[in-house]
Amino acid sequence: MAHGRQRLLDSLGLAEDIRARLLANGSWRLMMIVGAAPALLCFFFRLFVPESQRWEEERQRGSTSHWATRDLLGVLIGLGRGVRYHLSLES
Repeated sequence: MAHGRQRLLDSLGLAEDIRARLLANGSWRLMMIVGAAPALLCFFFRLFVPESQRWEEERQRGSTSHWATRDLLGVLIGLGRGVRYHLSLES
């Protein structure tokens, strides 16, 4: 597995000391970067992609105010199911 990561970093053209630092201690730095990259990409999309005309109209009418509450409730329900599943695996 480590050889595959090494080849990947070699193909990116990174310097030897940077490759060594990314692969040290179980490669947690590399995993962190790979995991954070999609989130950063979405963040920049949200910054530079304009809202649609339909969204702007809905927001002006005030018909989107309940969406944040509904989305948060969905996240909490999903979190609860995940925790319950994780606890059932431990016992």
